[in-house]
Amino acid sequence: MAVELDRLDIQILNLLQEDAAMPLRRIAGLVHASAATCQRRIAQLRANGALAGDRSHVAVAAPSQQAAQAFFDAAMGSGATALREPGLGRTSTSAISAP
Repeated sequence: MAVELDRLDIQILNLLQEDAAMPLRRIAGLVHASAATCQRRIAQLRANGALAGDRSHVAVAAPSQQAAQAFFDAAMGSGATALREPGLGRTSTSAISAP
């Protein structure tokens, strides 16, 4: 089933694609429409399948070189490697054992 979108629908979809958690009042201000109109349009877009879900993705930082090397060493069985990443709090060597 084809969904017909007008300029306002497309503007709203573009904004929600940038930030799915964007407040309704901000959307309304950016598209120069009332909050009620935007709310109604978003409900219609969801109902007709043009808008499905609103997910948040957690960005996972890449591991440091030290963490990557420790993982590699452990996977290859080349001995025990202990590391402490900043912000992990206190660490204990009692949980670390050599292979």
